[in-house]
Amino acid sequence: MEFDTPLVRTLRDHLLGLARPSLVPRDPSAPELGETPEERAILERFEPFAELLYLLTRADGHVDEAEKRAVLGAFRALTGGRVSSGALARVEGRLEKRRIAEGTPARLEAACSTLSMNRDDAELALTLASAVALSDEVLAPDESDFLESLSGLLGVPVPRFQALISNAKKSVPPPSG
Repeated sequence: MEFDTPLVRTLRDHLLGLARPSLVPRDPSAPELGETPEERAILERFEPFAELLYLLTRADGHVDEAEKRAVLGAFRALTGGRVSSGALARVEGRLEKRRIAEGTPARLEAACSTLSMNRDDAELALTLASAVALSDEVLAPDESDFLESLSGLLGVPVPRFQALISNAKKSVPPPSG
């Protein structure tokens, strides 16, 4: 299966761009993450995507800086920037505890089971995973195998996924900022 397409590279570049550090300091009077119902709802909606991307970055046994930035970019894109970047570290902490307690296959199945209930979520998750896997410019064999297994676990047929990511000629890079 081909994951390295112009569209996936455009998405990868966009996610990496979203991960650039903000020069705006956090408002110290702002409530902490998870204090509002909106933040809890956003994180609950985001968590299956986060878990999938978290497990993907560990598929080749090495998490590099580009992968971390791409996941942070996906976090910002999926949460609409309404949750602080520090929340990602707390989410990752929870995900790591679950991975250790239950194992990667069980956690991957749980995340994919949730995401596969909605076709758009499943397709978005697989597309984001492809972009994150390519964030370091190299698709390691373990990452490629992981992505191929995701296709099945998410219920996204290979021809459908290939059609989604090969339509780059018709796509326009997302606006920056």
